[in-house]
Amino acid sequence: MSEFLETLKLRMAEAQRRFQEAAGKLQAAQAESNAAAQEFTSWQKAVEVETRREATNQGIATVEPPAATKPVTTQDQGPGPEINQTQLIRDVIQNGNGLTPTEVWNAVKGDIGRRGYMYAVLGRLKDREEVTVRRGKYYPKIVKPGVQEGQMIQ
Repeated sequence: MSEFLETLKLRMAEAQRRFQEAAGKLQAAQAESNAAAQEFTSWQKAVEVETRREATNQGIATVEPPAATKPVTTQDQGPGPEINQTQLIRDVIQNGNGLTPTEVWNAVKGDIGRRGYMYAVLGRLKDREEVTVRRGKYYPKIVKPGVQEGQMIQ
């Protein structure tokens, strides 16, 4: 083989070794990040439980969660806690005349970060029987005046 080809192979082997070292460091950093996130979540839950316990002991009905609710990541998107996204979707369906999921998304996409979350909310509303689905459209549940929930209509 030529001397040039041998030099290229040596450099490739050295680059491969550096790549493997970097990949190992990346895995270690990701594991450390995941461990820190889990630790944060554990402490956050402990604070929430203790806050709730103290509120119950003092006779307070509801307590706001602590200000720091989750770690800041670069993947966080969407509105802050000031918008109740489930209520927003519920209101859109109430005001519509049978809406497809695409129509609901077009109405709320500026206020909800991910489309998948909207589908999760629609599923919960359907499971709770707050909305009905007919022919792929979501309709608000209609309760007749004077009829209590669970009562048979004759």
